[in-house]
Amino acid sequence: MKFHFIYLAAGYSRRFGTNKLLAPYNGTPMYRVLLSRLIRILETDELVKDITVVTQYREIEDEVNQIGGKTGLPVRCVINPDPSRGISSSIKCAVKYLMEANTASQPVDSHKNDSDRAFIFFVADTPHLAEETVLRFIHAFAQSEKRLACIGRDGEMGNPGGFGAEFIPELMELEGDRGGKRILLAHKDDVFIFSDTKPEELEDIDYSC
Repeated sequence: MKFHFIYLAAGYSRRFGTNKLLAPYNGTPMYRVLLSRLIRILETDELVKDITVVTQYREIEDEVNQIGGKTGLPVRCVINPDPSRGISSSIKCAVKYLMEANTASQPVDSHKNDSDRAFIFFVADTPHLAEETVLRFIHAFAQSEKRLACIGRDGEMGNPGGFGAEFIPELMELEGDRGGKRILLAHKDDVFIFSDTKPEELEDIDYSC
């Protein structure tokens, strides 16, 4: 199985008070913390094909495009033109972009027979998620023979979430501020839950200090 990493960084940060994605976290803009780990994985692990960042912020778009240009890695940015429609709009922006760009060796939208490809969605406000945890998760997912996966703990499903390409139609039907967890819950028996994590790795940062 090969993975497209999709990095969701388009939120409004209403509870945080300021733009938390650009707020400093240990001296680094928060959105860059986990993204930097994912880029290292892309550079070194053959399971990962590319990274697509979805944002509404031109500053993030410029920085991500610079990273892609400097490294020569397939790290790209997509602008969500209507983030007010919720996280589902960012999910659909990324999937649509990958389908149209046809970045893989075969068309991504040939999802009916596409048994070797999956999308993994990360959220940018989980800076505690360790690089090693992501690596163990994607390799366990690839070996699980499941087509849906997530990192979780104590039976609870969390982020990131992984979706085989045959779930493209269901991803494109999501609406509002409901993400892919709705699909995972609808197919519980088909979900691989990776639970070898520390509790803080699943925490998102919602409030400024």
